[in-house]
Amino acid sequence: KQIKQIFVDLGVKSSKVSKITGEPSFDERVLHDISIGPRARAATIAKLLISYRKYQTLLSVYIDTDNYKEVIDYPLVDRNGNVKGYYSGLLALPSWSPGRAITGRWGCSDPNLTNVPKPKYDGKKLVAPGLRDIYVGFLIDKLISVGWTKSEAIKRVTLALRQNGLIEVDYSALELRWLAFLSGDPLLMQWFAEDVELRRLGKGVVDVHRNTAKLLFGTQDPTKTQRDLTKTFRYATAYGGSAETAWEAIVTTIPSITLNDVRYVMKQDRKNHPAIYEWRENEIRFAHLNGYIEAPLSKRRHFFPDGQIEPTKCADYPMQ
Repeated sequence: KQIKQIFVDLGVKSSKVSKITGEPSFDERVLHDISIGPRARAATIAKLLISYRKYQTLLSVYIDTDNYKEVIDYPLVDRNGNVKGYYSGLLALPSWSPGRAITGRWGCSDPNLTNVPKPKYDGKKLVAPGLRDIYVGFLIDKLISVGWTKSEAIKRVTLALRQNGLIEVDYSALELRWLAFLSGDPLLMQWFAEDVELRRLGKGVVDVHRNTAKLLFGTQDPTKTQRDLTKTFRYATAYGGSAETAWEAIVTTIPSITLNDVRYVMKQDRKNHPAIYEWRENEIRFAHLNGYIEAPLSKRRHFFPDGQIEPTKCADYPMQ
């Protein structure tokens, strides 16, 4: 009611009604629309509310929960595995379920460690704190005291139980490789092959997003903004999202970008990576003809019991 009244006072109406209360809704989608609207004050408030709700979710899922076990004298080891100190406090004990997710991925709950957000930086400035920043001071000082650098300690605030390991995986990077494999896109396949060889030789890595930005913007030295835009665009459209979907994902971080800008980028991207778009269109065509989607290494998924084909799921399921 307070949020509704704030926006009413600012002359902003909701475009959605809650199915439960029948009152105007100010959920994340509505707030997003307001945040990119013409009323500057309302847009600022909407952005703050979106940010607040994200932190509220972090608190409820990862902090204000009973899914922790108190441990006493948990050993802290250095890089060589030598015990250099001990920790007494809380540890998370999540439940893992192979194949639990509808797409066949592993599921994790109580809490879900696969969705732990990473902090985002603009240079050295922290602009979007992640879960680890909520825990700053939780273990960092203890890890530094046994030989870790501060940056290493921050990365290791989350610990695994004794004789077990904790693996950090970049799902998005994996999905991009699967996109290359499934579509057979020549450019992506070439870049990833070069990346494997460089890593093998210890000579660095191939920055796929930077390479893409070079093509999209016609420059050999793309700016950080151009690379970030390209990265957000790639993941926003990887599952068949429209230019509008990509724009909505980009505009909150790059407010000056227009929908026409994104349409132009998508047009250029289609020229550079036609195989990706052809693969997605073939998947949608297959779903229309057969009523299901197949994953290359697992099974079929009948996503469409009512016959309504959802294009994004046609690309999502094989990659997931």
